Amino acid sequence: MDITDRLKEIIGDSDLKKFADLINADPSSLTKYLKGTIKPTTEFYRALTEKLHISISWLIAGIGSKYINADSYDTLIKENLLLKDSLKKITYSISSEVSKIDKISKLDIPKIKKVKK
Repeated sequence: MDITDRLKEIIGDSDLKKFADLINADPSSLTKYLKGTIKPTTEFYRALTEKLHISISWLIAGIGSKYINADSYDTLIKENLLLKDSLKKITYSISSEVSKIDKISKLDIPKIKKVKK
């Protein structure tokens, strides 16, 4: 079983145009994916995951189960958003510290002379 067979399994008896509309895909591209003349795009994979909870590992390689557990998927999305937020905060903090260091390095501070004993 290859990706085209698994795509056919997902689509089943559905009308191709309706299925394409469901995942916001171009019907002619979907037909080409099913014939194996072109490979699906990243956007197509993303739509299958987001709209139908299809496991990309299963679709591409037949590994694991067909569907992603909706709760697991939602948890992954939330964790991803939290990580993005944390990264923004860290980036802002680093930028702020670099700005402080830059200001300090531009100050004209007289050098302290060593006192001889």
